Amino acid sequence: MAYGQCQNLFCSLNNRTHREQLTSAENMAAGSLAAIFASLALCPIELVKCRLQTINEMPLSIENQMRKTM
Repeated sequence: MAYGQCQNLFCSLNNRTHREQLTSAENMAAGSLAAIFASLALCPIELVKCRLQTINEMPLSIENQMRKTM
């Protein structure tokens, strides 16, 4: 989805009507821009997901560490 939108952006910037008219370099730039947008959107979501997955394990690991020190 983001890649297609970036291709459309490059088409409009270069006065082209179809995506097939883009050069390899323009397609590569559109892909890079789409990857940046995807990373900006997905990294915070992935962080929240990881924290939610580990939230139940945190008290157990702290309790186990306290037992080992005693």
